[in-house]
Amino acid sequence: MQVATELNKIIKQKRIESELRESKEKYRSLFANMLDGFAFCRIITDEGGKPADFVYLEVNDAFENLTGLKKEAVIGKRVTQAIPGIREANPELFDIYGRVALTGKEERFELYFKPLKIWLAVSAYSPSRGYFAAVFENITERKRTEAELRSINKELEERVTERTAEVSSERQRLYNVLETLPAYVVLLDKDYRVPFANKLFRERFGVSHGRPCYSFLFERDSPCENCETYKVMKTNSSHRWEWAGPDGRDYDIYDFPFVEADGSNLILEMGIDITERKRAEKQLNAASLYARSLIEASLDPLVTISAEGKITDVNEATEFVTGFSRNQLVGSDFSSYFTQPGEARKGYLKAFTEGFVRDYPLAIRHRDGKITHVLYNATVFKNEHGEVKGVFAAARDITERIQAEELAEENARKLKDAERLAVIGATAGMVGHDIRNPLQSIIGELYLARSELDSLPKGEAEENLKASMDTIEEQISYINKIVSDLQDFAKPLTPCIEDIDAGQLIQGVISNMHIPESIELTFSKKGGFPKLKTDSAFMKRIMTNLIANALQAMPNGGKLTITAQCEGEKALISVEDTGEGIQETVRDKLFTPLFTTKAKGQGFGLSVVKRLVAALNGSVSFESHVGKGTRFIVEIPA
Repeated sequence: MQVATELNKIIKQKRIESELRESKEKYRSLFANMLDGFAFCRIITDEGGKPADFVYLEVNDAFENLTGLKKEAVIGKRVTQAIPGIREANPELFDIYGRVALTGKEERFELYFKPLKIWLAVSAYSPSRGYFAAVFENITERKRTEAELRSINKELEERVTERTAEVSSERQRLYNVLETLPAYVVLLDKDYRVPFANKLFRERFGVSHGRPCYSFLFERDSPCENCETYKVMKTNSSHRWEWAGPDGRDYDIYDFPFVEADGSNLILEMGIDITERKRAEKQLNAASLYARSLIEASLDPLVTISAEGKITDVNEATEFVTGFSRNQLVGSDFSSYFTQPGEARKGYLKAFTEGFVRDYPLAIRHRDGKITHVLYNATVFKNEHGEVKGVFAAARDITERIQAEELAEENARKLKDAERLAVIGATAGMVGHDIRNPLQSIIGELYLARSELDSLPKGEAEENLKASMDTIEEQISYINKIVSDLQDFAKPLTPCIEDIDAGQLIQGVISNMHIPESIELTFSKKGGFPKLKTDSAFMKRIMTNLIANALQAMPNGGKLTITAQCEGEKALISVEDTGEGIQETVRDKLFTPLFTTKAKGQGFGLSVVKRLVAALNGSVSFESHVGKGTRFIVEIPA
């Protein structure tokens, strides 16, 4: 039985070597094919800081084969959920793994895992605080072998008493078996001498000729300080450890208490050469580090995704572009980090369906809100059996390219606007000459007509004529405003700064405008509104246009509220109406020349206001609620 076990171990070792030579797959494929079970977990502590549970974060295929538990049944779950009853069956596991995760000290131990009814040899270490990795091997057969050896030893003792000749024959048979084992076997007594050594031991280390092991192996005068073999003498229990022999090779050591025929206590030690296995493990680690360094060296965000859409690995570039750490990203939903999660989900599903995707456009949202536009290229990766294990995706940042395209579109739009405004400027010059001069003549004639109106007899004809003149005068004023808006918009603006009383200026503008009786007007100054240093003509045009705009918004009457106040070094003047408000769809075009929502008007009023306010180093904004009204706010230096 022992021989078969050792042969199996040799076969396992050869399999690792073969896989390492044949497979150049991604380091995770190598990890997935470790012969020993592997689990990476996060410890969970209670309020007192004591280990209470742990969560499986990653396991390999050997874990599934060894435990019979599928990855999807354990990854992301607490062990008490994945293996019910484990706390009661093996409470020592929580203490051991808790010490490893919280202290960082590696521990090796053996235990009988009751839920699965197997013996395990476990090596646990912590890559970072709060986490631990466990590599474990099923040693049930070895335990059975140990029991068998003890049983054989007992049987031999009994048979020595009963049949000396038969015992001698059995001893010879056992000796022959030990001589042919591909592992060394020795017996050591309490004085560090070697009563027996098999052929492999003699070939590797020589014959003791009665000298203590520390003498003929290491040329020492006293026992080695770090010798673990003689722990068996103290504990009277088996012990497993690794040893770097004087021949330069590594050995996996199994020590057992052994009782000689005369009743003396010895140590039975078996050493299995694991030099090649250790070398393979180092190569595996080196390959993993190399693959990791290649991934981290990439400036592009790289991720691997499971069939469930969960992130299984990332590089530093992915952490940078999302603002989340690797621990936060791994295990989370891949699609949740994009502005369009649905499109991201379609992308990785397409990769699983078709085997790859090319130049798939998405936008990554950083945790602080920053958007990065990328093109994703993805392909599936497989294990040595050709089974798809996940998707490997790489993102190329195209934010600058998109910004450049947007800038080009914006420049083209500005060029078209400039061409249009040039035409408006030429039109404004024509209008100023060809319309305003006739207007002045009409105004003069209208003045003369009004002076003769008083000489007419009072009556209905006189009243109708007066009403007609009022209408003509109102329309002339409107035409004159259009001409002024055109010229104000087209001509260069050079403010003439002077001290003005803004309150008096606003009152003057109001008094020169026709305010319908259906409008309730309120003007107030708050906080001792001071005199301003600004251009009075600009301010008159600004207030005239804003008030006219508010009156047009309330054809059926309403409230017009004008407020002037100071905040620090800024003067704020607001004009608020209770009209229908401004629809959401047109708000971004409100200050655009030639854009208007009214049946009557050329769309220059608000654009002129914006130009005049900007010339005064100020700004104009608005607040509007559909069905309730609009408030324009002019902010200029006080």
